[in-house]
Order: sequence, then structure tokens, then C-alpha cells
Amino acid sequence: MADDKLASDLIERIYAVAIEPERFEELAEFWHERLSKAAKAEFGNFADLVNHLEEHAHRADTILSMTTSGLHALPASMREQLNADPHACLAFDTSGHVRAVNEAAHLSFGLGVGAKLSDMNFDDQTTEDLSRAISGVLSSDGEKSASILVRARNKDDDRQNVIAVSKMITASGLRLALLKTAEFVWPSKLDAIVQAAFGLTEAETDIVRLLTIGLDATAIAERRSASITTVRSQLRTIYEKTETRNQSELLRMALAMTRLNLVERDQESDAAVISELGLRARPYPRPEDRRMLTVADGRILDYACFGASDGRPVVFHHTEFFGDGWPAEMVREAERLHLRIIAPARPGNGRSTVIPDDQNALTTFAHDLSFLLDKLHCKTAVHVSQMAGTQFALAHTNLYPDRSIAHVIVAPIFPFDAGVKGARPPYFHRILASALNSQAGIIRFLSKAGLAYFNRVGPEQFFLTFARGREIDVSTVRTRTNLEAMMHGAKICGAQGYLGYFSDYRDKIEDPMPKFLNPDVPLWVLIGEDIPKQENMNLQLVLERHTCAQEVIAQNGGSYLFYSHPQLVLDTIVEAFEAQASS
Repeated sequence: MADDKLASDLIERIYAVAIEPERFEELAEFWHERLSKAAKAEFGNFADLVNHLEEHAHRADTILSMTTSGLHALPASMREQLNADPHACLAFDTSGHVRAVNEAAHLSFGLGVGAKLSDMNFDDQTTEDLSRAISGVLSSDGEKSASILVRARNKDDDRQNVIAVSKMITASGLRLALLKTAEFVWPSKLDAIVQAAFGLTEAETDIVRLLTIGLDATAIAERRSASITTVRSQLRTIYEKTETRNQSELLRMALAMTRLNLVERDQESDAAVISELGLRARPYPRPEDRRMLTVADGRILDYACFGASDGRPVVFHHTEFFGDGWPAEMVREAERLHLRIIAPARPGNGRSTVIPDDQNALTTFAHDLSFLLDKLHCKTAVHVSQMAGTQFALAHTNLYPDRSIAHVIVAPIFPFDAGVKGARPPYFHRILASALNSQAGIIRFLSKAGLAYFNRVGPEQFFLTFARGREIDVSTVRTRTNLEAMMHGAKICGAQGYLGYFSDYRDKIEDPMPKFLNPDVPLWVLIGEDIPKQENMNLQLVLERHTCAQEVIAQNGGSYLFYSHPQLVLDTIVEAFEAQASS
């Protein structure tokens, strides 16, 4: 009876996620609490249960593919054009659902892909007028039709807007109605560029932004909880820095900058035209840093090199979520410290070929990495890893201990079971830890569902999900330079759909504790002070048993130490090199 109830509850949630990827968190919590108990033989035949679940996961996979097939309705060129527009833009299909949305619309309306017209905060008359306009442009003949202007009124107040409704047709023939508001929204990417180009402080940049959305000095003072005297003084400084004479000139200059194409393009696209100082704020690796290497069996290994070109080699094993993104300021500090960052994209990530099914991904990647280091003339390196990257760093260190100066683990969260009673990894990793003891079909479905969840809620909300209310992690994600680096790095994780996630977890570490303890390689473990002890109890056991391990506590640190404590990360890497030099 217990077996039947467990199976039916899990199956129900598997299909729920296939239809609504936003419910992935719910599945993750339930999966670990119930399936992990089943694995410990508290229920009947666990193997039969897993086989049964895999059958349903295969069917749910088909449903999930149908559910998510429209997440990227627009080709890359259209998405770039949409995201570069400082006005809110949403594309609706014939069923009345949002198929594409730019950042300005997300900020204005809080809507994402899959939202309905009724979700916009307009009164009933406006919603009716917009629905009629959408039907009109979609039913019109020809590829183009005249725009329809609709006067829109907010439901909660008397604020009015004007919305232009026009037709869009993709190369595949998909007909969409594009809604574009007249209301201006300051592009978030502009903050760093304006600061870098004119040497403005964050406060001064915020004042420029508030001017562009129509606030006067008095309203700005109220918004910023500052005195009118302070705001006027800051405005005079802004005029001097931007070489404008008055508010009108400043406003014209700022609005002109919003029309620049600030979208980061692919390597094959024309380079975005922004100032050299603006480029300095872009995260790494940049297109010119990326390379491809042909390894065994004709497979491709995608990798990046940045930092000091002749510096001390640091192999960076990226996460499975925000990839290999480094904030620009952190890279400049790495250059000052004479560090050369080598960042290989694991199988299924970026352009790296997925490892064949008959090979162990961990072992094969270890050999590939050794081959890459030979090509780069690096005999040894310090290895830095996060999350799933730690599994691959361990595999390489065990097979090639002589090539590792040290292993630095940053915010050590990944699913492995060292048999420590009471250990409780974070909720998403709990589901993976349980699934690792299951079959590939379940891992495949969970990987696809996790990616669908990422695509549905967007990267910022996805990263905030893992913050789990920790103030430092929430603040880290909401810092623009950090979020841009995380989003930038995340591109390699989803470049081949779910295959990167699947490849990361399809082969579990056999006996992880000996993998930590066997190599006589120095180990540094950076742990956030605010992380609950239950989440890193496995690593605490490693620290107790490892002959040359050091724990580094990050004061006021959480899960995102790489971005919240970049100097601590770099200082630890340097310490590892110096310890080797003195030994």
C-alpha cells in the first residue's frame, strides 16, 4: 500500500512539472523526502519503483517538450532587436499568450512567456481594445499591416499609456502581434555603461535614470530620500562629468544613449557599437577569449582563456547553473595577481561534444583536460571548482595528481553521499542526489525539467530561488554586475539544451570520500558563514580526514561566494600557489 501511494504521488508531480515547469521546486522537495526513504528500503522493491517511474518520466518528457516548444518563439536576431528597445515590448500569439517579452516589459508589467493579456494591469476597456487590435493585425493579409494605436489606462490608477499593436512574422511563418508601449523604461544594461563612460557614481547614474522617466529634482529627492539641495548639487556634478550645460542637454544625451544597441551579440554577429569604456564592464569570457580544441574521437572541447596571458594557470571548473561567467572587475584583479584563467566547457556545455553513452563522462573529461593542458604548455595548475564542477575536478585530480598544485572548492554544494548522518544538501541537489541512484531516463527528464524551469521563470528568479531567502545571496544576485556575469556564464550551460545538465549528472562519483582523500593534493574549502551546517556536513568530514585540507570561512557569506567574495576567492588561489612555492 505504501509503495502504491509513493508511486502515485511521485507520478502525479512528474506530470505536473511536465505541464507547469514552475512546479519544479515542489517536485524537488517531495522527491528527496520520499524517494530517498524508499532507496533506504523503508518501502518495498525500490528497483521496481524506479523502473516504473522511468516509464512515466519518458512519457512526461514528451509532454514537457510540447509544453516548452514555444519558449523561444523568436529567432536570435528578433530577440536582440526586442531586447535592445527601451520601451516595453510583448509579442502575443493567436491564442492570446505572450510568446516573447523584452527586459523593459518584464520590468514594467512583471510578465514572462506564457502570460495572458488579462495579466496586464489594464482596465477592462483597455484589455478589450487591445484584444480587438491583436485580432485585427493577426487576421490582416500580407506580411505587414498598419499599426493600431490603443490608449491604455492602468487598472489601479489614472496613469495612461499609448500602445502600438503591429504584426510580426518569423522566418518559420509564426504570426505574432507585437505590443509596444510609448512609456520609456531605462535599460538596466545602461547603468554600467553610463558609469564607465562618464565616471558617474551609482547615485548619479540613478538620478540620470530618474530624469529620463520624467521626474523633476523635487520628485527625485523624494524618491531617493534626499534633500533637494543634495540632488541639485549632484546634478551640477553630473553636468560637469557629462559636459552638458543644463537638464535639457543631459536628457537629450541620456535618451540618445538608450537607442544604442546594448545587446551582447554572438561571435558571428556584428560587434555591438558601444564605447571602449563600456566594453570594460562586460563580463568574461568574451568572444575573443573562446577557443575550440579537437580531442579524442574527433570530439570538440570548448574552452576559454583570459586574465594574464603569461600568468600562473588556474583551471576553472564551472557550475551547472551560471557557468563560467566572471565579473570584469574580478578578472582585472586576477590579471594584477598574475593569474591565467583556463575555463573548459564540460561535455554538453557550450560547443563541447557530449561524451558517448558507453564512456564515463567524468573519466573522459579528465583525459580531455589533461590533453588541453598539454596544448597550453601547462604542466600543473590550481583547480578551482563550484557545484557540479567539483565532481569533474576530483576526477582529474585522482587520475592526474601530479598536475594539480591544489584544489580550491568554492561554496561546496553538490550531491554526494558520504554517509554522514544528518547531512542535508540544498533542496535542488537533494533531488539529484536521489536520482543519481536511479536510472538515466529519470536524470534526463529532471535535467530537461530544470532547464524548462530556468527558461520559464528567467535567470534572475532562478538564481534567487537558490538564494532561499539568504540576504547576502539575494543581494549578490540583485547586484547588476554579478547578475550579468551569471547570466553571461549561464549561456554555455543551456547552449545544447538540457544535454549539459544531463552530462554533468549522468555518471555519479563512486565512493566520493576516497576521491577526496586519496590524492596527496592540498585542499582549500571556502564555506559561507551563513550556510546551515547540515548542508556542508559531508565537507566537514573531508576537512577532518584530509591530511592537508584547510577550511576558509567567508564572513557573511552564502552560496554565491564566487560573486559576493571575489577577493577572498582570488586570495585563496594565490595562497595555494605560494604554499606550493614554499614547500
